Amino acid sequence: MLFSSCRPLIERLNSDFHFLKNASGSLFNLTENPIKHYLKIGEELKLNPCRQTCCMYYKIEKDVEGIDYCGNCPIKSKLTKLV
Repeated sequence: MLFSSCRPLIERLNSDFHFLKNASGSLFNLTENPIKHYLKIGEELKLNPCRQTCCMYYKIEKDVEGIDYCGNCPIKSKLTKLV
């Protein structure tokens, strides 16, 4: 029941995602789409979940649960490789 009420929202989010992912560079006044390689969803996200750029989550106030970095943080990934 809950999912069916969210269905239009989920469809809109997927539609907007695919629009941005497949947009030409002219939408951004550029020759290529600058965000295409950073947008991932579904299977693509599962295959390569680590972000290539930082979202700066760690710069905001510390989370109540003690989460310092976002779940896909490239900084956290680099830090764990060093240890």
